[in-house]
Amino acid sequence: MPACLRACAGALVQEASAVRQRMMNVWRAARVMRLHWLLILSASVLLLFNVLLSTQRRRLPQQQQQQLTSSAEVRGPWRTFKGQLPDKAPLVQSELSSGVREEENSAREVLDVEGAEARQGHNPDVDAANEVNSVEPDTSVGMQLPTGNWRNLTVEEISHMSVLGRRMFLEDQAGTVRKNKTFTILVWKHGKRLERRFLKQYGSVMMEPFRDCSAQNCRLTYEDAAVADADAILFHLHQTKGPQSLPNRTRLDQRWIWLTDESSYNTFLVGKERRLEAYNGLFNWSMSYRMDNDVPVPYGRTLPLTPAEAAAHKPVDYFTLKPKLVAVMGSNCGGRNKRWGYIKELQKHMTVDTYGGCGTLKCPGHFIKDCPILGDYKFYLAFENSNCKEYITEKVGGSLVGWRAGGGKEGQGRDGRSVF
Repeated sequence: MPACLRACAGALVQEASAVRQRMMNVWRAARVMRLHWLLILSASVLLLFNVLLSTQRRRLPQQQQQQLTSSAEVRGPWRTFKGQLPDKAPLVQSELSSGVREEENSAREVLDVEGAEARQGHNPDVDAANEVNSVEPDTSVGMQLPTGNWRNLTVEEISHMSVLGRRMFLEDQAGTVRKNKTFTILVWKHGKRLERRFLKQYGSVMMEPFRDCSAQNCRLTYEDAAVADADAILFHLHQTKGPQSLPNRTRLDQRWIWLTDESSYNTFLVGKERRLEAYNGLFNWSMSYRMDNDVPVPYGRTLPLTPAEAAAHKPVDYFTLKPKLVAVMGSNCGGRNKRWGYIKELQKHMTVDTYGGCGTLKCPGHFIKDCPILGDYKFYLAFENSNCKEYITEKVGGSLVGWRAGGGKEGQGRDGRSVF
């Protein structure tokens, strides 16, 4: 047996030596013919191809899972979805702390353009307080549509919602409220202006700011002297002249919140400094009409009818009730979307009555007084001054609930905002 093994081993050695000799002969011939560089290049390309192929094989399952998660189909009058939807965001305490996200701190939502501005010049003290309440959605396998999605929101819309956005549009459950402290919210410099617009709705009746709120241990103040003790400070960017007009920050646990209720292109109105990057590192939370903001404040939202409302509903003959055809109201005669050019073209084919500073017809006053004559029209044209993601002009809700100053019965919904 050992002799047989030695014979086999000898034969293998001789064969390997012969193969090696043949390869050496090929290499010498290639060098003589100056083809050795071509052989090296071919071997390198083959090796690179194998590496890329193995990488692609590893990525393929991930891409298939992503396509499954984001795919949707429309069937009948309702939207149905394939794949998985994000899990509900976890419940949070009233402090709303779930970690720091750089893109939230840069207040990127203000400009709806190419994307988030790159942050520059971080302030470690300010960053330490950046506990925002936006939570990345869980796209784990097996999730179903969240309960309360009667608005048929898409997978993408749901995945971008903040915690409060999910509570507003998906009826997610509120977190546990800390009741051992009264939280003070300071509106910096422009409290009376915002009160007149949102709490009085240009009327004389003052609405409770925390009505129907799960947390009733909050206090609203407009006094600048509260800047050192306030738990949160709200800044209206529309009226902010620039970063230099903001107070000095002395507390790391104080939340700074920027507010804008205008479209992204009209965020800065009175300030000379209109570069978003000038505000980098200043704010902890965002507050605007968008649902991915920490505190969403849209002009209005749709709500389902209660059983009593549905039972009391009666058909209305709007064709007879409204004798006039089309109206439009506006005081800003510009607009990035060339809306007034469209209206002029439309007037060549039909009668369009124009109210406000851009037309010949007048109403009693913008916001201050009712404009009941608009109720005589079958259609009301509501154009945005700029086309931005999720922005809907207040004129849409105003025309649906009735243009009433002071938040009358028609203008005030069950949640205190316009409901349509």
